[in-house]
Amino acid sequence: MHSNSSRRDQSQILGSENLDTQAAHHRCDRLLTTTEVGRILGLSTKTVAAWAKSGRFPNATKTSAKGEWRIPSSDAFALFRVQAMGGDHGIR
Repeated sequence: MHSNSSRRDQSQILGSENLDTQAAHHRCDRLLTTTEVGRILGLSTKTVAAWAKSGRFPNATKTSAKGEWRIPSSDAFALFRVQAMGGDHGIR
């Protein structure tokens, strides 16, 4: 279960628009930092980066060879929806 602060973080990052509507509009997809994705999913930035590297966020990209990860909001919220529905996806 996600806390109210996690839901507030989502609103601050993406505004008050319905999360399903946000994810459906890929052309409006915002690239998020590992910190922002961590807040949404309740994970550390190191875990988010490891997941990006392993392919858990299929559309994640690096800003440069040694740069930071950028994760499309649709990838982050797709995983959030799985978590909200009780999916495991390696979260312990």
